Amino acid sequence: MTLAMEMSYRRAAKVLSQWVPAITAMAVWQELQRAGEAERQQAAASRERVFERGQVPEGRRQVRQLCVEADGVMIRARDAEGERKHMEVKLAVAYEGKRPTAQGRQALVERRLVGGVIEGPAFWEEAVVEWGRTWDWRSVERCWLGTDGAAWAKKGVELLPGAVHRLDGFHLRRALLRALGREQEAYGAVCAALEAEDWGQVEAALKEAERGSGARGKERIQELRKYLRQNWDGIVGSGAAASLGAIEGQVFHTVARRMKRHGARWSVRGADHLVRVIVARANGKPLVWQSKQAGGSAEGRKEARLCPSEGERLMRKQRAAGEWLEARLPALVGPHAWRAWVQYGLREIVRSPVTMA
Repeated sequence: MTLAMEMSYRRAAKVLSQWVPAITAMAVWQELQRAGEAERQQAAASRERVFERGQVPEGRRQVRQLCVEADGVMIRARDAEGERKHMEVKLAVAYEGKRPTAQGRQALVERRLVGGVIEGPAFWEEAVVEWGRTWDWRSVERCWLGTDGAAWAKKGVELLPGAVHRLDGFHLRRALLRALGREQEAYGAVCAALEAEDWGQVEAALKEAERGSGARGKERIQELRKYLRQNWDGIVGSGAAASLGAIEGQVFHTVARRMKRHGARWSVRGADHLVRVIVARANGKPLVWQSKQAGGSAEGRKEARLCPSEGERLMRKQRAAGEWLEARLPALVGPHAWRAWVQYGLREIVRSPVTMA
């Protein structure tokens, strides 16, 4: 499972086949789909309990201020007819603030991620429910919501308590550079106007920049004007906002590094399943699928018996093989048991479904 979150299903199967004979990419894929579907169903059920039945999440952490950032990443997709297109994976992160690390960087305090390939309103409802398991929403007085200006991302303001929208600085600078990067004087004038939070001054600077531009330059400046106008609420008052700017790194490490690989194409359901499993791991949360296998609730055990996946059948059939390997790999319990190559390599191997030759 862990290997499938880091590399293609085919490559994960190839790596595992060096130790476990006859494992296939399809078996790896099936196990991840099973895990992702369990995560999706749990999120949908939790959202229904909160937004339709009125059950309040029982988060215990009490904070007055919460930082939230949201963004989307486009990945290559495929439909039933094989037509090539793109779809957006949504990702949001909530955290209490930042703290310096020994490496001179900053780490997010109590980071919690939410991700999926779903519509904006449902995405934010799932986010509120998921984060409500960690934080007591009744104690939160202010949520700083950082976005790139996308309409779906800004919808979070409607659900988060005390939410104030902030336009992400990275996307603001990128928009300015695209339109005015070659016009240093105009770029400086617009930046000064934005810092002064004076829309009239911004308009005047943009009009002046248009006078010396060609047709394509004017079109880019008009696009910039529209972008700034639509997100003006996220620009003014930025001096009072908490330090944000973490979402680009979260998107890269959580989604883009795995799902934007060369040649990769995804179905909507397959992409949604993978993102949910990756997010659960990033949050340090046990997978629903694993909980059911380990026992879980009576209802979960019944469901697992009635709907076994192909991978589960293989796992049940060859459980003895995994126990044999684990008993004969002292690294699993020795002084190096905490190391990554043991945690994410050997442990995954001995738990993987296999078919005996």
